[in-house]
Amino acid sequence: MGRLIDLEGHAAAPWPGSQGAADAGVVKKLASGAAGTQRLLARFGAALVCVRYRQDASGNRRYTTVELVVDERPGKPATALVRIGYQETALRQRVMAAGGAWDARQKLWSVPKTAIRRLGLKDRVVPKNG
Repeated sequence: MGRLIDLEGHAAAPWPGSQGAADAGVVKKLASGAAGTQRLLARFGAALVCVRYRQDASGNRRYTTVELVVDERPGKPATALVRIGYQETALRQRVMAAGGAWDARQKLWSVPKTAIRRLGLKDRVVPKNG
């Protein structure tokens, strides 16, 4: 069974009798807002992603579990590798200002795709296989 975490991110004590919940099979999964989730939606609000109803192998125990959003942050932008000559100092500085980073292992610049369009570097993108 995985480690239990409370809503503040601290290790939590298991719910009494829930030790088998992780091993129980999912009987039903409902999206937030579906019929059967209203009580939990009222409790957890917009953080509720889904509700799962589980049952152990013997059929003697039923568990209700929830999936919650506990953190949200911007994702890492999609990037592509771009070839920029060593002597192109001004272009390198513009790429760095746009969030680009030197990839020493590949000897290429990793640049956000939005910056590639904005800086007009489309013809300098290195295909993934070469």
